[in-house]
Amino acid sequence: GLIGHLQQLPLCDGDGNFAPLICIPGQNCFCVNEYGERIFGDGLHQKNIHLMMQCGCSRLSDKLKDLVEQRFPFFTTRCKSDGSFEKIQCFGDLCVCVDERTGSSTSDAKNLTMGLSELPCYDEKIHDKFNYARPCENIKQGLINTIFEAKREGIELTEAEVQVDICEPDGFYAPVQPVSYTHLRAHETGR
Repeated sequence: GLIGHLQQLPLCDGDGNFAPLICIPGQNCFCVNEYGERIFGDGLHQKNIHLMMQCGCSRLSDKLKDLVEQRFPFFTTRCKSDGSFEKIQCFGDLCVCVDERTGSSTSDAKNLTMGLSELPCYDEKIHDKFNYARPCENIKQGLINTIFEAKREGIELTEAEVQVDICEPDGFYAPVQPVSYTHLRAHETGR
């Protein structure tokens, strides 16, 4: 069949799944999962965008969502807005520098309480010296702690009680937030 002037045939990987990136010529490109569904990560269409924007972090985050029970919030890797890995990744109190495309470690792990500035990839222009979490992630962590405390005390929480603000893989608030039985549009800072 015919395709429109702003449409392109989808690209596939070696396994026959969708390639990680779909572009609209002259406009933007966005990350997709292996089924071709749009996921977190986008950028302006430009020459060699497929080399710069590989969506590795977004795809990993999307796969983890499928593996973890959606009723409860969880943390995954921190992504940049284009779907690549943020240079610093922290899990608990341990932080490490990673390759932005692959997520592979490029440094030894450092304890967050000692400060992120100990990491070779630390950039004072974009990183807070002692705080890795963003406000949405801090709220999510508080809820996770509440859930585990309730379970430890034998209390079963209802789905309404575990509703949490939705954080995107970059740690900021998702643009649409569930509120009771409706949804509200939100700024990345949660307002």
